[in-house]
Amino acid sequence: LNHQADQCRASIRRCEVESKRSELTAKELEPLPDDSKLYRQVGKMFLLQPKQDMTNYLNATSAMKTVEGTQLKQALQKLGEQASSEMNSLKELLGPEKFKAVFGNMTQQGAGGK
Repeated sequence: LNHQADQCRASIRRCEVESKRSELTAKELEPLPDDSKLYRQVGKMFLLQPKQDMTNYLNATSAMKTVEGTQLKQALQKLGEQASSEMNSLKELLGPEKFKAVFGNMTQQGAGGK
């Protein structure tokens, strides 16, 4: 579960960065005239696009990444709940004394999160 949570955190960070990049790029395009030549990178090539299409694309990307980030945050929360549930099940199975003897201070580290 820790590995999944780390992957989820990294994905959330990537979504936030990509969303912010799209917002900033769209803001930089505002002062340009409507007939400016703009190129959008697609893989290794660049496509000529009208300013309006480029602005729409950047706004859509920003919105999509914001939604994706929200979904990933919900998934991370569910992973945390799952880990907590598994910890409680294990504690119930082993008993509080043996659980503390086996895992000791690991419960404080797990409860604190990253």
